[in-house]
Amino acid sequence: MRRGRNHSIAGAFALVLLGAFAVSSALLALFGAQAYRAVVARSEERRARRTLVAMVRNAVNASDAQGALSVESLDGVEALCFTSEAGGEEYIRYLYVYDGALRELFISAERPFDPAAGGALCAAESMTAGREGGAMVVELTDSSGAVYEVVLAPRAAGQG
Repeated sequence: MRRGRNHSIAGAFALVLLGAFAVSSALLALFGAQAYRAVVARSEERRARRTLVAMVRNAVNASDAQGALSVESLDGVEALCFTSEAGGEEYIRYLYVYDGALRELFISAERPFDPAAGGALCAAESMTAGREGGAMVVELTDSSGAVYEVVLAPRAAGQG
């Protein structure tokens, strides 16, 4: 009789031990998933910031000629405008935020600006630009509402 009782205690102990292992495994998986989501969210935020800032910096650096950069409000959209000349014709490269995206449009200066015609570069909600002293200050808001400020001192901001 005593022997049967020991078997049931040993079986119950094994079952409790197995249950504790299952609960700890589930908790470990849950905490790991939460940590993974947090890492991915931070990584996405950093990527969005780097992309927005890099787009503006690269656009200014690529068009860095005296007087080539201006800030204009066209059809209610604030845009960085980079003028250039090719083959005797003047072109304008617009960098602006429209319809939830940072966009770029490169067209002849003879053609009218159409904000919907630009190609989407990355997600963004708004952009403002202005001058502070000799520097160009561009403030960008990404799709999550985070605001990033880019301060540039290009030769292109010297006039216009």
